[in-house]
Amino acid sequence: MQPPVPIAPPQLTAVGATYLWIQLNANSINGDGPIIGREVEYRTVSGTMYDLQPVDKASHKIGHLAPDTEYEISVLLTRPLDGGTGAPGPPLRARTKCAEPMHGPRELKVVDIKARQVTLRWEPFGYNVTRCHNYSLTVEYSARGTGKEETQEEVTYDGKNSAPQHTIHNLTPFTNLSVKLVLRNREGVKESTEIHVQTDEDVPGEVPLDSIQASVYEEKIILKWREPAHTYGVITQYEISYKAVSSFDPVLDLSNQSGKVIKLGNETSHVFLGLYPGSTYSFTLRASTAKGYGPPAITQATTKISAPSMPTYDQETSLNQTDSTVTVLLKPAQSRGAPVRSVSANIQRL
Repeated sequence: MQPPVPIAPPQLTAVGATYLWIQLNANSINGDGPIIGREVEYRTVSGTMYDLQPVDKASHKIGHLAPDTEYEISVLLTRPLDGGTGAPGPPLRARTKCAEPMHGPRELKVVDIKARQVTLRWEPFGYNVTRCHNYSLTVEYSARGTGKEETQEEVTYDGKNSAPQHTIHNLTPFTNLSVKLVLRNREGVKESTEIHVQTDEDVPGEVPLDSIQASVYEEKIILKWREPAHTYGVITQYEISYKAVSSFDPVLDLSNQSGKVIKLGNETSHVFLGLYPGSTYSFTLRASTAKGYGPPAITQATTKISAPSMPTYDQETSLNQTDSTVTVLLKPAQSRGAPVRSVSANIQRL
C-alpha cells in the first residue's frame, strides 16, 4: 500500500495582496486511498516562511500573506492505516498582488540650501512601507505664489543601497518653494507632508540697459535706472564707475575725469557734477546683493557744448598806438567743449 500523492498541482482561482484562493485539484492521485485528510503546505520562494494548514473543502483561502511575494503551494493527502500521509504533490507557484503603500515618506526636511539647489532628506523606508517591490519615488515642487505648474523629478532610492537623500538642481535663487515626496506603486499613492523652503540669494542680473536714461547738460549728467529684472535677492547697493573717453575739444585733458559712486539699494538715480562740456562719458553700472555684484551694464552720454569764456580785461595798456590804430594784446579764450574757431573784438568810441 502506497501513501497517496496528488498527480497535479493545485489551481489558482483568485489573487489578492494578502491572500491566495486555490482549488486543491487532488482527485487524481498516485498511491492508494481512501483519502481521509487533506493539508495545504506553503512557503515563500525567497525566505524562510513556512506553514501547513488542514483543509476540509475542495477550495481553500490562504490568508495573512505578504504583498507582492511569491509562494510555492503543495497539497498533502492522508490515508488510514499503514502509509499515512504521502509526500507533497507538485507545487503551484503564485505571487500575491501589491498593496497600497502603508504611508508616505516621513520626516522630510531640508539639509542643505544653496542659490540654485536644495538637498532633501527623509526617514529611510523599505518594503514594509512600499508593500511592493516595484515602486517609484518622485519629488514634486513649485514656486509659491507664481502660478507656475508643479515640477516632478524622479528620485533614485531603493531603500537598501542608496541614502534617503536627493538634491534638486537648476532652481531660481531667492525663491520660495513648496516641496513634497510622492511614493507610488501600482495599487496606490501616498505623499509626504509638504514643506516650504527658500533658496539662497545669488548675485543679481544686469541692470536693464533700456532702463538707463541720461539727462545731459553742459557740466552735469543725471543718470536714472531700474533694478535688475532678476534680483536673485535683496539689492543692497549700486556701483557706478564713470570715465571721460573723448571730447569735441582734442586738446582737453580728460585724465582727471573719472570716479566711482556707490548708491543705496533703494536709490536709482544720481547727478554727476563737475563734468566737462562737450565730452563723452562712459558709465558702468552694477547691482549688488549680499552675495556680490552682478554683471555690468555699460552706457555712454555726452555733455552739451558750452560757449567759450573770455578772460576779464582790466585797464590794459595798449602795445602800440597811432593816430588811426591801436594795438592790444588779446588774452586766449577758454574753450568749453569744442575748439575756439574765432575771436571778434568790439571797438567803441568814447
